[in-house]
Amino acid sequence: MSSPVLLNLGYGNLVVASRVVAIVSPQSAPMRRLREEAEGRGKLVVLSAINPETIAGRLQDGSADLAE
Repeated sequence: MSSPVLLNLGYGNLVVASRVVAIVSPQSAPMRRLREEAEGRGKLVVLSAINPETIAGRLQDGSADLAE
């Protein structure tokens, strides 16, 4: 059994890459509403200080499990 690929979100935080649903800018109004709605339903929303483009690049180039 292979181990899951982890996506580095910075500052030592990792998530399982296959569980990522979307990578969006946290400042957008739709994202704020989505975050509030998810919180109300007991769903997990992970926020990162790293730019969405950087995270998407890590996910695409296969370096998702590499530390900074």
